[in-house]
Amino acid sequence: MELSYYEWVKYGMDKGWCSEAVCVTHDGLPSTDSEMDEWEDGDPPCEFALRLWPASEKELPVGLRSPATPVV
Repeated sequence: MELSYYEWVKYGMDKGWCSEAVCVTHDGLPSTDSEMDEWEDGDPPCEFALRLWPASEKELPVGLRSPATPVV
């Protein structure tokens, strides 16, 4: 059985493998209590995220890069 993009995302949320969608700019990433403790102790944790592109996107946006990746 093949899942649609939205069924696949919902399946991951239902299984607890990912959070609901959030606006990283305005809401920040969802964090655990232990991650928040690390922040408060002055040792920011690595919080991994990936951006899911809708299946309707045929190509990635121009200039797609991480702020940590140098422009060559």
